[in-house]
Amino acid sequence: MPLFERVTTIIETTYDSYRFGSLTRLSKDQMATLVSHLNAPQTAADTILGGRSRPICVDLSGYGPVTIKKYFRGGLIRYLNRQTHVRRGPTRPQAEFDLLNRVREIGVNAPEPVAYVIKGELLYHGWLVTRKIVNSRSLAELCSLDVPKAEAATRALVHQVSVLMDNHILHTDLHPGNVLVDQNGTAYIVDFDKTRTDIHNREKLRYRYKERWHRAIMKYRLPEWLDTVMTSNL
Repeated sequence: MPLFERVTTIIETTYDSYRFGSLTRLSKDQMATLVSHLNAPQTAADTILGGRSRPICVDLSGYGPVTIKKYFRGGLIRYLNRQTHVRRGPTRPQAEFDLLNRVREIGVNAPEPVAYVIKGELLYHGWLVTRKIVNSRSLAELCSLDVPKAEAATRALVHQVSVLMDNHILHTDLHPGNVLVDQNGTAYIVDFDKTRTDIHNREKLRYRYKERWHRAIMKYRLPEWLDTVMTSNL
């Protein structure tokens, strides 16, 4: 999977055996705060399409509220080793950090990446730190609480997905649980892990986005209008 070339310099710093990568140098106090939370117990997600676990939320000096996402392995291998990854090129946190910067550059609403964190070399554990989108709910939650706001956010989301397609970007797991809507109604796309950038056929991209969205709506019995708004306008 080819990645975007970095157009900015990544500052890498080692602290207490953890390697941090960021666009702005982190202080020792900031890194210490993050390290103290990296291995906090993960709690199960308690919302529809909320993922396997909830991200860790921390108040980081100089940034305010941030979320820490820990990377876990999927598939059958997760029953043997859930947290250790094998390095093959860029690590998962590095790749998502780069993608978040890139999609924000092209006008897509996505969380601001603060840093990625790696522990290990060939075998590693990884984390991604992003600014928290405060006072937000997932689109999956919002559609049962405020239909007009959720519908407006979904219509705005169509444009965001079109921009991704224009730039050959496939968010491989785009569903209403990976869209956060803030108090102003702005929709943000989250979880760009394992994003693909090698599909240049727009019709194929459109099909993949529609198919994944539709499958989530049907599986979790979400309102059908969510599917209609997305698939009829994309």
